[in-house]
Order: sequence, then structure tokens, then C-alpha cells
Amino acid sequence: MHMNELKAGERIARELERQIIERGWGAGHFLGREEDVARQIGASRAIVREAIAIAEMDGFIECRRGQAGGVYVGISAADTRNSMLRNYLVFAGVDGVQIQDARLTIEKILCEAVARRATKGEALRLRALAQPPSDRSAASFARHNMVLNHEILSLARLPSLAFLMTPLLQASIDIGVWNGASENNVGKLSAETAELRRDLVEALISYDDSRMLAIQHQISAAHIRWAERHASPPTELEDAIQRLTLLGQKFAMHSADGRPVKKPQAVARLIAAIANDIRSADDRLGSEEEMIGRLGVSGGVFREAVRTLERYGIVRVRRGNDGGLFRQRFNPEGVVGAVGLFIATTQAGAEPLALRRAVHRLGRAAAVSIVNEHATGQPKLKLALEQGRNELKQGTDLFAPYRVLASAVSDQVVVILLRALLRALDTLGDGIVEAPQSLDEMHALHQSFYEYLEAKDLPMARRCLVELGTVASVDVSIDANVEVVAQ
Repeated sequence: MHMNELKAGERIARELERQIIERGWGAGHFLGREEDVARQIGASRAIVREAIAIAEMDGFIECRRGQAGGVYVGISAADTRNSMLRNYLVFAGVDGVQIQDARLTIEKILCEAVARRATKGEALRLRALAQPPSDRSAASFARHNMVLNHEILSLARLPSLAFLMTPLLQASIDIGVWNGASENNVGKLSAETAELRRDLVEALISYDDSRMLAIQHQISAAHIRWAERHASPPTELEDAIQRLTLLGQKFAMHSADGRPVKKPQAVARLIAAIANDIRSADDRLGSEEEMIGRLGVSGGVFREAVRTLERYGIVRVRRGNDGGLFRQRFNPEGVVGAVGLFIATTQAGAEPLALRRAVHRLGRAAAVSIVNEHATGQPKLKLALEQGRNELKQGTDLFAPYRVLASAVSDQVVVILLRALLRALDTLGDGIVEAPQSLDEMHALHQSFYEYLEAKDLPMARRCLVELGTVASVDVSIDANVEVVAQ
């Protein structure tokens, strides 16, 4: 969805967020009173009030009351966007397999970057950090895992991909704790994978691609098994608050600004859990009165929780006699737009090749999902392919096939990340092929890709994407090193 297609309040909220990011205003920066903001923007108080509410829910600003009241910049944009993506993964009821698939795709690029870029001193430091802790307690292993992951993300020197990787790492633990895993359970997972992580570092230092990929798959499988052992979301509000408090206090993965967990946060997660468990034809959760009674909370707390979930596209409110709260079919547009904007305006400009490579890899992963869905009779692929072919003749868009994939499979984690990166590249104006000879070759590859995909010939469809990467100059020498493994 482009900016001119957004409602006025949403558009102004996005513009406020863009200004905060681009101008580098820190937490606590005073933007003015509501009437001052309305005058500066040139919009009505009602529209500005809506925009401020949206930006406040996103965490970019906070409204303070009293003599020193007004509109202030909230916590850091990175923490806000990190929290937004992580919470969406949990609210949407994403399973561990999807998260691990997306994590593997991004992690491959990050590890390859570390293998290429790390100095001898950095490699030695990484090797030392990979040694299991002398304190063999579960808590010590959990801390050790977090430190090692942070070091790998830092050494990759790809901030936008590290930014995407962080909520994936956090969400895999977040979902486990929400589903009943204790602090000790998290530590046991870290202990179980400690030797594998050490082996991964050795493979990374020696740039042994095949071994690196094999170990990454082993670690991912361990995470999936762990998630399957913990699949009991809370049913009572107090239990939900207790589990969120554990996440915030022990793992620093819920309240990035250190503020205590609020009741609306717990209520929002409970409603999301209920919505994800709905199997009825109309997906109706109940009326506002029914839900308030079911959850045992005040109307204000309930409505704040619902507003949050509406922003994430998890539920929708219908008015009238047959109205109430309904489960929303996955609609991550707000998350995609916000994350894409953040990457484009803060981090992506210096690393377009890395973003192109990530789009290339995520696109290949999405091809697997789309063919699997198409095999079960999903109609989206046919519509997406028709759209792709209609745009083929006049198009100069390098990433057109990936947009086809993203529009056909909207609820997969890899596709959400793919769409966010495409949004970032669109903002940067990257992805337009200008050389005529490249354009002809690109059109031929696009046409072949659509034909193979429609015939469900996945190996050949993926091969077209590999060749498209060559036309796009997507750091071909790097992709060539791992292509045999990736197939």
C-alpha cells in the first residue's frame, strides 16, 4: 500500500515517524502540544489526534499530561520496530517451523558475511566466545547464547539484516515462554545447542559452506523440537501477565524500554491466542460485552488491547446487530510498511547488495511455500501469475517475480520479510534495470519463471531465480559459493 492510498491519519503518522527517524530525534525530544503539531502539519486537530494515537501505539511517540504535557518522542525506533515485528509473529500465531525457515535464510547471509569480513583478531575472539561457559547452569548457557548471537550479528556488519534477525531469534524464545516454557527450559535449549554453535563458529572461520549449512539445520531442528514440547498458551489473565513478566524481566524481550508489562499487553496476547484457536466459519470471537466478561477486564483495557491487534491486522471490529470482534485473516501490511520504511531510511543505503541478496534468497524460499500451497488448490497463484504476465512487457522491475510470490503467499514469515525488504528497496529506488540487453534477458527469465511455477516445476523455477540473480549482479561470486548447498 503506497502512502497516497493510506487514510489521512495513517499517512500523517507515517510522516511523523519518518521525521523522527531521519532527524535522529532521541527519546524524550519534545515535538510540541497537540495544537502545535496540528499547526505545523497543516491538518485538523481530529486527524492529527488520530495520527498521534497511531504513532503512540507504534511506540514512536508518547503523550504526557499535566503542566509539562505534550507530544514527545518515545523509545528508540529500532527497539520499536524490533518489538513490532516480534509481536506480530506471536500475535499472528506463527509456528516455530516458519520462524526457523526465515531465520535460516537470513542467518546464511550473515554467517557468510562474517566468514568473509572478520579479521584474524575478531575470529579468535569469536572462537573464544563460542566455548561453553564454565558455569554449567541453564541460566549461564542462556546468557552465553545471547552474547554469541550478538557478536555474530555485529561482525556481519549488515545492520538491516541483523535488525531482521534479532526479532526472529527473540520470537522463537518468546513463543516458547508464552506457551509455558520456564527460564530453566530456555537454558536447557541453549545447553543442548552449545556444541553445535561452537562447531558452527569453526565452520564459519574456515568458510566451510556445506558444514556451516548442515550445522545451521541441526540447530534449527533443535529449536523446532523444543517449540513442539511447549505448546500450552495461557488461558487466564494472571497467567498471561506472569509469562509476559518473565519475558520482560529475565530475557529482556518484551519491554525494550524497561517498563513493566501492562495489562492491555497481556489481554492483547490472550485475545490473539483465542483468535488463532478459532475454527468456526465466521471467525467470530464474540461481542465486546462477551469478551470483556470472558477476560474479566475493564472496557478501557479491552479496547486498548483490541486497537493494538487491529493495528497488527489480527482482529477486526464490526458494528451493527451481527457485529462484534472477529478474527482477521493475516494482514501484515502495517508491519511490512513500518519495517521497510525503517530499514530504508536508517540502514539500507549502505548495503543494497546485501538487501538484494536477501530478497533473492527469501524469494527462493517463498517459491517452496507457494508451490506447496498451489498443490493444495490455493487460487492465489493463478491470479498472481496473470498479474505478473500483464506487467511483463512494459516492466523494468527486477523484482517482479518476487512480488508475484509475495502477493500469492501473504501469511508466511519469509514472505513478510521479503515484502519488507522489497518495500525498503522501493523507497531507495533500487531494482530498476536500465541496460537494454539486461532487460531482454530479464524478461525472458521472468516468462520462464512464471511458466515453470505454473507447471509446479520447482527446481527449474528456482533455477530461473538463480539466473535472475546473475542478471541483477547480486554479488554473484558470493551466491555461487553456496548455490549447490542451497539447491
